[in-house]
Amino acid sequence: MQKFQSLPKLTLVLTTFAQPQRQSRFTFILFTQRVTSIPVYLPEEGSNMAERTTFARSSESEFIDLLSDSDGGDRASLTLENESASQVILENTGDGGDDDDDDDDVVFIQHNPTSARGTTLLHTAISDYGFRLTTGEKVVLDNDTKFHVHRIVQNTVNNTIHLFGWKLIKPVYVESGICEHTKKPLCRLFPQNFNELVAVLRIQQGQIGKFDGNLILDSVPLSRAVGVWEVIYTNRPFPAYSYYAAGIRTEDRTTNGVFFPKTHDKAHAEQFAPAVCRRKFVEEIDLRSKKKVAIQLLWLDPDECDPGKSSANVVRARKFREDITARVKEESVQTQQNDRFEVHGNVPQRGKKRARESGETIDLTDDDRAIRLEERPRLNNDIARSAPPRERAGRRRYQYSFVDICAGGGLVSRAATLAGLEVAAGLDISSVACKSLSLNFPAMEIMEMDVHEFCVYSGFNIKFVGDIMWISWPCQPHSYQNRGQNPERDAKNIATGYALADLIKKYKPRRIIMEQTDGIKTKNQGQHFRTCILALTTAEYNVRYKVLSARDHGGSHTRRRLIVLASMYVENSSFICIVFENTADHGRSPGEKIPDFPTRTHGPAPGLEPYVTVNECITNIGPDATLHDIEEMRRRFRARPSKLPPVDGTKPLAYIIDTAGVQGLYSDGDRKFTIREQMRLMGLPDEHQLYAESSRNGTKRQADYTTQIGNGVVVPFGIAVIRKVVESLEETDREAEAWDSQEIVID
Repeated sequence: MQKFQSLPKLTLVLTTFAQPQRQSRFTFILFTQRVTSIPVYLPEEGSNMAERTTFARSSESEFIDLLSDSDGGDRASLTLENESASQVILENTGDGGDDDDDDDDVVFIQHNPTSARGTTLLHTAISDYGFRLTTGEKVVLDNDTKFHVHRIVQNTVNNTIHLFGWKLIKPVYVESGICEHTKKPLCRLFPQNFNELVAVLRIQQGQIGKFDGNLILDSVPLSRAVGVWEVIYTNRPFPAYSYYAAGIRTEDRTTNGVFFPKTHDKAHAEQFAPAVCRRKFVEEIDLRSKKKVAIQLLWLDPDECDPGKSSANVVRARKFREDITARVKEESVQTQQNDRFEVHGNVPQRGKKRARESGETIDLTDDDRAIRLEERPRLNNDIARSAPPRERAGRRRYQYSFVDICAGGGLVSRAATLAGLEVAAGLDISSVACKSLSLNFPAMEIMEMDVHEFCVYSGFNIKFVGDIMWISWPCQPHSYQNRGQNPERDAKNIATGYALADLIKKYKPRRIIMEQTDGIKTKNQGQHFRTCILALTTAEYNVRYKVLSARDHGGSHTRRRLIVLASMYVENSSFICIVFENTADHGRSPGEKIPDFPTRTHGPAPGLEPYVTVNECITNIGPDATLHDIEEMRRRFRARPSKLPPVDGTKPLAYIIDTAGVQGLYSDGDRKFTIREQMRLMGLPDEHQLYAESSRNGTKRQADYTTQIGNGVVVPFGIAVIRKVVESLEETDREAEAWDSQEIVID
């Protein structure tokens, strides 16, 4: 039986307003008068719904309902023992605040004691237009917006009724806007097909947006519902169940020489063709920091689809990667037949491939010393607190391959090895960077070429078919530090990111990690970033992105990076699946897990480790360490003094390390940091080496070193991100293995 009980009330007040070309944006405003509480619905024990729900009603505004979790960690005001109420008002202040970050300020919290009474939950309701609607139905509102009815709530005081749920909008309206320069709409985030909709959800930070999850629900008066609308929920790709599959054509078509005339114009076709929802756009909100902190762009899960209209995840996996599997098998056979074949499919190689030969000697120092790879120093454990320890529980049950695109000096590849992965392949256009990769990872397949050339290159390199692909596009053109003094170079670097669609189409990794400066979200209105997201969603990946600080994850300095995580359904060749139509398969297949973001480990808050200081990173560097000639640095400083301030070694580095090196002097003030010290500040172990070309006077070019360091990823931060991605792969594969491998899935 359903139970009703008075609990402390959590009210979220929402008012919408119209903006030209931005129908999907909201401003959240506080109304303090005539707010009446509503009783709490408690589902039966064992239900998948949230533990408790609170609502509010006002004659002047629309509302959001928060379905809270029960861990008590984030909002103690929702517990039964706490008698005070929390009134939470969402306010979008991201367009004009004084914050020094680019996050959207959306949350304001005010405590206001109230009681929850005077309302009831309904299963059905009669609209002002005379039609009956029930929970779970989709309605069309008076502004033509589609709305999923998740709850029907009646205020017993004034007998008014509100519908709680989520909006279903066209993909073109998701985070829409107008380009300031071209005056045209900004790049979409989802592919746009006729009569397709996206479910817009809001959740608390750290959760995955699901229809039965702890959602922050929109609310509209029942009077705004003007009709029931058919919307199909499915996770099958377009054109399944679409207007096209229904035989409706909005334009003339010729297919295989057969002419098919237009049947409807778009205005009339919308009345006859079913609307289809395949995707979700989810905003993650941190109630404590008042931020909208992350975004998810997801496919519907099988258990969210209409009965008979879902596709088992493992079936989607086969369809997604079947061409890659066939090519890998074909290349493997050719490899066995040709001993000289080097995973390039017997196609003449274009570009350069750097592979270290046995016994190769590379000069790594500022003097004439030559150090062979076999003699490089072992890992120094003095930086253990900044580099999370590698798991030593034995060989990993599932082995995953790692591919590094725009690999630079190998900082991400080093993070991958410290996280327990074997780096299979890497690509970079810089010959210096490729030599560094060859020096540190002799087993890595290294391609020295432009990424566009690599994508259109007719050969197929099976080493680049990885489980995890990390991509670090050039960040300089998207940084607010860039003053635009070299527009030609900026344009070339920006164009590099546009190779993403071809890259993932060719190699289809199971997981993608993209790392960028956070300025790409807002510079040029985020147009280049939106293009990358569209490439991922068009390729049918689930996507999640968030800005993280390296210092919060063991780094010695604050480097804010935008991390994009993308996942597709995993292929598992042991599964035998036969698909038939018109039979539901809810809950019968293992779900592909989109990775979580790493949890913060360092900071001033209780329970966290202190921030890593400069001294912790650079102490105890051995006298035989390469790239660490202190006296030479002092001599250079005396010859060319610098006005940079000394660094306080007892604190984290106050600035980021860019391609010019550390923007500060050693704490004594008599020299700059050595290359090895800067590498330590980036979290690199002493076994990692960097290559540099020789200058005219025979010394190594310092710019080669600092460019590789400044363009790199803070290693402890990279380890934290990679480990969460590996966890998602392991969880998926464990569930897949437990699933009956001989089960015949009838859909």
